[in-house]
Amino acid sequence: MTTHGCLDCHTTFTAAPTAGFATCPACGADAGVQIVDVAEIPELPQSDAPVPVFQVRGLTDEVTTCELCGRHELRGTVQLLELDADGNPVRDHYYGTGCAATAAGWTQNDLKDRVRAAQTARREAAAKQRAAGHAHEMRFLSQWYQTHYGTPDVHAAAKLAGTSAARLSDRALDAYRAAAA
Repeated sequence: MTTHGCLDCHTTFTAAPTAGFATCPACGADAGVQIVDVAEIPELPQSDAPVPVFQVRGLTDEVTTCELCGRHELRGTVQLLELDADGNPVRDHYYGTGCAATAAGWTQNDLKDRVRAAQTARREAAAKQRAAGHAHEMRFLSQWYQTHYGTPDVHAAAKLAGTSAARLSDRALDAYRAAAA
């Protein structure tokens, strides 16, 4: 038994002495993986450059060219925010889904989960913003009815004004829009 290694996945293993090509027990590549003596496996290049850290911002169809491979006319790209060592944003990158996973060092499933989470967070933030805007509008209208008709209820105020609730609401909304402008 001698120690061998796979040039494809760089895994070492003990096997009967063989030479040439065989099936790697680690990566399972069929007879196309060269099995050699461990001493012959080249060292993987080591880099001192920091590995970029990314945060998924979501999907966009505004950019349709992958920055990594240059493929264009994509249906959309994944927007990744590059972060520095302190977690501060550096810049946005736009990659196709395969390149985004590769650039970040994630699997395709990891990327899908992160994109889904980012899209959900984006939708929830938009919903919160809409709800806050609606609540602000309702407070304004309630105060407007109270100031002008002595009641915060639109139906009671409409009765006092001798008009329909819809017409009174339109007047109050005009006042709201004028105050917001």
